[in-house]
Amino acid sequence: MKFWTEERIEQLRTLSKTHSSGKVAVELGCSRCAVSGAAARNGISFGSVEGKIRFDCVGKDYIKKEPKPTKPPKATKKVVFKPKSVIIPDEPKPEPVVIQSNPKTIWEIGDFDCHWPLGDPLSDEFRYCGAPKSGKNYCAGHTKLGTRQ
Repeated sequence: MKFWTEERIEQLRTLSKTHSSGKVAVELGCSRCAVSGAAARNGISFGSVEGKIRFDCVGKDYIKKEPKPTKPPKATKKVVFKPKSVIIPDEPKPEPVVIQSNPKTIWEIGDFDCHWPLGDPLSDEFRYCGAPKSGKNYCAGHTKLGTRQ
């Protein structure tokens, strides 16, 4: 049996003029989502028009409710942002990093050699640093180059 018969849709049309979708759902005995879906499929809206008297449903008792007066929008202050001038002190120049590399290919490099890449990996001239490691993968110079200070 179909819930949304022509009779119920007509009830929905008449109730939507004075009730919200929630109140119509209480009247028809279904969910608010079902009412909203049926209203959307049939082109029915629940919007209130200025000056229209709305009814609130409490059980089966109807209470006449006047629309709330609209408040004028609040005046907003215009805030002007003025950036402060900031003096950044000169940073000390970092000490130059001395790297003593012994370039090695992928076939020559060992477990205890620096794995810092040198050059373009797609060229035949590509090598790794090859200096003795001081950390996990790199020599002291490349460890200093690769970390933030």
